[in-house]
Amino acid sequence: MPTIETSYEATSLAEHTPALAINVRPRVTLARSRGRFVARVLSAASYEGHFVLLQRRGAHGWKTIRRIKLSQRPRKFDVKLAHGLSRLRVFLPRAQAGAGYLPGFSKTVLVRQ
Repeated sequence: MPTIETSYEATSLAEHTPALAINVRPRVTLARSRGRFVARVLSAASYEGHFVLLQRRGAHGWKTIRRIKLSQRPRKFDVKLAHGLSRLRVFLPRAQAGAGYLPGFSKTVLVRQ
């Protein structure tokens, strides 16, 4: 796994390619624990004081339903959802990710109410 601002180049006996800078995504997770949700962002940078967006998948794409401020510990929170099946994810916008990082998002979590 590359780290922030990693660059790669390839060489052979006759050829040498220019360096290619690689940006990385922070690891963003969303899970359920004892009926509550837990959001976490992991990378070499600290995200304390930054925020992620809790999103629900609808007929026309992802819709933000809540903004969650991050702390040093995994962020636990509750959210009220409509009855039925909801597809949720946590999204870290590029402005919150920081220099050298791409926007990040968690895997989709299915929740039945």
